[in-house]
Amino acid sequence: LGGVDTTLVLPILAAVFTFLSTWLSNKALSERNGATTAMMYGIPVLIFIFGVYAPSGVALYWAVSNAYQVLQTYFLNNPFKIIAEREAVVQAQKNLENRKRKAKKKAQKTK
Repeated sequence: LGGVDTTLVLPILAAVFTFLSTWLSNKALSERNGATTAMMYGIPVLIFIFGVYAPSGVALYWAVSNAYQVLQTYFLNNPFKIIAEREAVVQAQKNLENRKRKAKKKAQKTK
């Protein structure tokens, strides 16, 4: 663990899990900007570069901690569930507006 990983397995895993972690976290955001997108792609590249030259224990730490974060985010703060709930609220508001519009038209026709 004190030497550099010559197979590059741990730096690759650390970069992939870092990307998945930030991707899942950003998926639930209602607004996205360029900074979050740049961080989502830039940080895994930096983790990979540092993981190549750092001792393999560091890359192992990054890989395990980010894999745990991916699982934690998915099971405790599921972004897909949050997106579905937001879409349901928007759809309910649209349905309410449509019913109001139809009721108005019906009320105007009966006058």
